[in-house]
Amino acid sequence: MRPSKSRAYCKDAQRFKIFFKTENKAQNFIKFNHAEMIEESGFAPTRCYYCIACDGWHVSSSRRFENAANKTELVIQAFTAETLTVNHIPGTSTEDAIQKKVTTKKIEKNNLFIQQEKAERLLQKISQRIQTISLLLDKKSDKILIYNLIHESQRLLTKNRAPGFDTQIDEFKNLLHTQKAKANHIFKDP
Repeated sequence: MRPSKSRAYCKDAQRFKIFFKTENKAQNFIKFNHAEMIEESGFAPTRCYYCIACDGWHVSSSRRFENAANKTELVIQAFTAETLTVNHIPGTSTEDAIQKKVTTKKIEKNNLFIQQEKAERLLQKISQRIQTISLLLDKKSDKILIYNLIHESQRLLTKNRAPGFDTQIDEFKNLLHTQKAKANHIFKDP
């Protein structure tokens, strides 16, 4: 009897297939259901194989492709071969080339993460300054302090551009421009 709950869509086969977590379960399915399936349809699975795309086991009645690589393995092999030919340094092993590529990707990802954290801290600092400037303007406080805070904040925003934060940076620049205009209005000479 075919299970109905263990069917899953296999991206490699591009259709629904019976999915097993272990090879032993797949072999037991063949062992206990082979005869019944032959009687029903004339076909029955005769082998099980590991599917790299599903990270599990499937069964098949075809012996034609028993030792062939599946589509996912072929894509991985092609990618690895292409990557190694482009990045391979003569005199090093393929494992070294792969490790170097992985390390480079990790460093790039880490650098991007550090840039994002730095930008977030900067934007938080600027946000606090904008609030402080607003309070000082409401109290019509020290003119020099207000202008210094505005100019320093504008300088920091111009100096520290970070990918992914352009919209927020532009919003803060507009807020600072507005506050500078308000300060000019408040502190203008009569």
